[in-house]
Amino acid sequence: MKTFMTYSLFLVLGLGLQAQNTILNENFEGASFPPEGWISFRGIDNIGTANDWIKVIDSQSNAHAFSRFSNVDIGVAEDWLVTPLIDLSNVSDSELRFFSKETYGTFYASQYDVRISTSSQTDHASFTTVTTYTDFNTSNYEESIVDLSDYDGQQIYIAFVHIDEFEDDWLLDDITLMGINPLCNISNTPIAPSPNGIANPANNLMVGQSFTSSCNGILNYIEINLSSGNIPAGNLDIYAGNTISGTPMYSQSLPEIQNWPGGLFRINLVNDFEVATNSQYTFHTGVGNLIIAVYLQDTYNGGNAFISNITYQERDLFFNVAITENSLHLNHVERVNHPFISPNPVLSNLSISNFNTTENYKIYNLLGKEVSSGMISQYSQIPVNHLEKGVYLLKINHYKTLKFIKK
Repeated sequence: MKTFMTYSLFLVLGLGLQAQNTILNENFEGASFPPEGWISFRGIDNIGTANDWIKVIDSQSNAHAFSRFSNVDIGVAEDWLVTPLIDLSNVSDSELRFFSKETYGTFYASQYDVRISTSSQTDHASFTTVTTYTDFNTSNYEESIVDLSDYDGQQIYIAFVHIDEFEDDWLLDDITLMGINPLCNISNTPIAPSPNGIANPANNLMVGQSFTSSCNGILNYIEINLSSGNIPAGNLDIYAGNTISGTPMYSQSLPEIQNWPGGLFRINLVNDFEVATNSQYTFHTGVGNLIIAVYLQDTYNGGNAFISNITYQERDLFFNVAITENSLHLNHVERVNHPFISPNPVLSNLSISNFNTTENYKIYNLLGKEVSSGMISQYSQIPVNHLEKGVYLLKINHYKTLKFIKK
């Protein structure tokens, strides 16, 4: 029987070197509608029999999903189009993308919801609204991006809900769900740790774990499962070998997180950090005064735990390491499609290459909220010095969406 003891933090660790994969891809070009596994239905009032989602073919012979506006005298209609069950059990950085437009413009704009359920495809009440739109372009399809990383590790249904009362149509197409799917895994979870532990309010705990990489790639994130409380500002340091001494190979500052509700907490690396097969590395960070589970026996032979700067050769954290050999890091995403942006990461101004027109642009944060907009032409630059540090999405009309990092 394995034994473990508790310190002041409950920690579940996951490190990822990952490649982005397409989990869902639907363009409505198939013979049946709704597509296989999808369903459509009305809201709880069952209003709007003539407004159900249907498949429509445009003048260029392209198919899309279509929900017509409701008649003025029937009340508020809800029309639901719901995906099959989507398995995100081993997926991180989940991101939904889709293209939409409406017919009549801002004055008649409907409400367009994206909702998520983790339990049912048909129970209205089980769905949570993750984002709402009230206006789309009327001439060209525009792309919407929704961060679904809060649902990583779960199974979900996604609903597109058209809500209107004599307002506007919703034309919907090219729905994709992207995520990062680890390919090789290191696991140290021989038994489930107890959620109970001994807290030590006087101890601002530093913890770490060494691990041995089983493939080549780029470390993209570290995940820890923290109990509720405050996470102090500090650093994430990564060292070569089984040590927390000397100069780290990689270091980045971390902001203070107040009133963390508890659960899976991810630290995204802002720069590339390469690891090699069979090489050993150690991460080290501060986690405040929460709860940690540590095995008293040596349950993982590829490394060991570090607690309060002490090396425990025969103890290991409860952790999982996820690695993929073919990495697609943020800095590589922009190179898949033209145009290109530089520098990336950027401090003040973005330059656009392979670009010879004048277009409108919008910048979104990873929650899908617009944070900046303007017009860009050949040889001009986009100012971003006013943005907070983080990852953003640049959408230029008639071009693919590009990711960049603001320093």
